[in-house]
Amino acid sequence: MTPISTTQSTHASKAADVEIARLETEIARYGDLVQRRPNTYRPKLAEALFAQACEYLETGDQRSAARKALEAIDQYDCYSGRKSWVIHRKFAIMQWLIGHYNRTKQLEQSEWMLLRLLAMQQTLFNRNAMLYGENVAVTQWQLGNLYTDLSRFGEAEQMYRSALETRSAFDDEDIHRYKPATAQCWRSLGSLYEVHLHDNTKAEICYQHAIEIGRTLCENPYERCNHLRGLIRSLDYMRDLYERTGEETKARACNDEMQTWMAELEE
Repeated sequence: MTPISTTQSTHASKAADVEIARLETEIARYGDLVQRRPNTYRPKLAEALFAQACEYLETGDQRSAARKALEAIDQYDCYSGRKSWVIHRKFAIMQWLIGHYNRTKQLEQSEWMLLRLLAMQQTLFNRNAMLYGENVAVTQWQLGNLYTDLSRFGEAEQMYRSALETRSAFDDEDIHRYKPATAQCWRSLGSLYEVHLHDNTKAEICYQHAIEIGRTLCENPYERCNHLRGLIRSLDYMRDLYERTGEETKARACNDEMQTWMAELEE
């Protein structure tokens, strides 16, 4: 990949500055219109604010980027219309902001936003579990990852377990859609037990759950290509555990199965 030159970077930053100024005018106009027709113009104002957040990020102004994204979320919080897509746009902006906080190592801010997102999703989950269950489970898993990074291992375990419990309510509705993420959650919990809590027995159980899910998904010859990498990853986790604990026969068995699936993947 050709590196971006200083000149190209400068031009991109200048273009972003121009777009920020244009959006500022647009935001002011929508701000006036919201006073008269809030449900018509509030989503437009929110999207303009979020667009400005993205442009600020292009210039390297991370603080302004976060501030504008928060303003966009606040506008969606005030929306009282009936457009169903609004809630999904708000969640998307919150996820964008969570990603920004994670990249910039603002993990406490990331936790605050994840908990805020989870509270909103759980309210919707209580109304329609099938529609919003996956959103809740993914956010719980993200919080588990965050707490692991923060060395808050008890809370991480609790969140991974909560994610698995949430997933159990809808997992079997469409296994090829939902089960891969369940296997990922089992791997995350297993890694927590192995690496941080030093409980090899529980780690093995978690990895075995992930492997069993992968094998089940790969029984369908038409879907197998979509699930081979996940199964190989689960076997790799288990193999490493067995190698570390000196169980060479089990490690070889995992490795042999991995090689079989990898050969099929490369065909």
